[in-house]
Amino acid sequence: MKAYRLLKDLEEKGLVEMIVGRPAKFQSVPLREMLDQQLGEIKAKASRLDKSEKEILEYWEKAHSKVETSEEPRFRILQGRRQVYDFLLQTFEGAKKEISLITTKNDLQRFSFFGLDDELMRLRRENVRVRVLTQVDQYGLELVKRYLDFSEIRHFSLPTSMRFIVVDESEVLNTFAMDDSMSLSTREDLGLWTDGSDYVKAMKAFFDTLWSVSQDARVVMEALRYGRAPQEMRTLSTEEEYGKIFKAMMDSSNEEAIVIESQIRRLPVTLEELRKNSGRGAKIRLLSKVDLGNLPEIGRILGSAQVMHNPSAADLQLLIVDRREMLLHIPYLEAMGQAVWSNMKVAVDTMIQIFENYWRESVPAKEILDKFSAQEVLIAGLELGQKSLNAAGWIVDVPGELVDKSGKKRSFSMVAKRTDLPVSPLVLDLLTEEDALGPVVSLNAKTKDAEPVLKLLASTRPFYKEEARLADLYGIKLIYAIEAQELAANIAKEANQISRR
Repeated sequence: MKAYRLLKDLEEKGLVEMIVGRPAKFQSVPLREMLDQQLGEIKAKASRLDKSEKEILEYWEKAHSKVETSEEPRFRILQGRRQVYDFLLQTFEGAKKEISLITTKNDLQRFSFFGLDDELMRLRRENVRVRVLTQVDQYGLELVKRYLDFSEIRHFSLPTSMRFIVVDESEVLNTFAMDDSMSLSTREDLGLWTDGSDYVKAMKAFFDTLWSVSQDARVVMEALRYGRAPQEMRTLSTEEEYGKIFKAMMDSSNEEAIVIESQIRRLPVTLEELRKNSGRGAKIRLLSKVDLGNLPEIGRILGSAQVMHNPSAADLQLLIVDRREMLLHIPYLEAMGQAVWSNMKVAVDTMIQIFENYWRESVPAKEILDKFSAQEVLIAGLELGQKSLNAAGWIVDVPGELVDKSGKKRSFSMVAKRTDLPVSPLVLDLLTEEDALGPVVSLNAKTKDAEPVLKLLASTRPFYKEEARLADLYGIKLIYAIEAQELAANIAKEANQISRR
């Protein structure tokens, strides 16, 4: 068996050729062909290093742009699997306290061929802690079971083929590009090693964070044995992936689907698909915001879902299905840039609690629709105001939208802009609730990350003192009008004032 492994290795290097048959036979490759191949690999290696140099140096500069150390950190570029594994073997031999490792199950299998698992086993006997984060699935149960004899393992869904190793909080190896095949001689294995202390501490903290939210491998293995999905949390990096999982979750709902979305038209599923879920027996509870921009959608979905109005939860996008899994996205948090999916009980229960708190503070959407119908004065005033502003050179949308700094669209009852003058856009919302404090806060939140605006809140009832004080604090102008013509005149008055600035 050892001879065949060595011959297979020589074949991968291009030094021998296998002749198909039983038993398999091997013959040496002609010398000139072998030399041409070796020269080609050396040239390819030089080319890859040349192409990767800029990327690696940029990564290094970013990682250390804010790091101040008394000693110059060392770093080393590793190219090719054999070089990486040789280096890891030397690094493991010097470990004294702990090895923290994130990698694929294929990489763990390759460790066995190279003897790295034996080294980890030896370290464990010498009381060196070995922690491994890897993806545990039904195809690698025996491998994980073997590693559990000498290491702690937790389940982590890797977004891509990657390797990340911290040794004794003193050095770290990051692999940027890794061919995850079983080849031991591939050149597609590129990493960066460093002993920069601050960077190593940051990477160790990153590992510890992932470790704390990951699930013990034994629990996941037990779930897989009984055909249950392991509890985990993972991020979704694209809108396409978010929409795909949203639809799959809705299609799988049998009892209840909990949804938060301010604008129903932004849901990854159509109203017809929502009604289909409801018709199948799944109870749908939708928390949204009723305004001029989504009146038709709200009216059409009322027969198929229980809809509540709460402007405070407007920017939170949430789906919880059958109280077993959740999908969360907070668009205005630019740092996230991603959605999060989880079937972990603690995560699902937490989001259910958040939803229920919002739900208790909400009012039935039908009541808001009725108020819109009763407030025809405001709607008529908007129409008159639109005509007046158009005549004065403004471009007016009723309802309208603004795009904030993160690229997200914010909806208003009216948006008016001037393209011929350097003036801020005007936005206006209609007060449809008894209490104006919530709408004042909501209007301020929607314009916080948008371009500078004149903010108006219009009502057919007088504003209370505390409402006026809060509006003044946020720089929001309050308009109280009983007649449509009065509202239009007040809007035109505010617009003329900013035009003259």
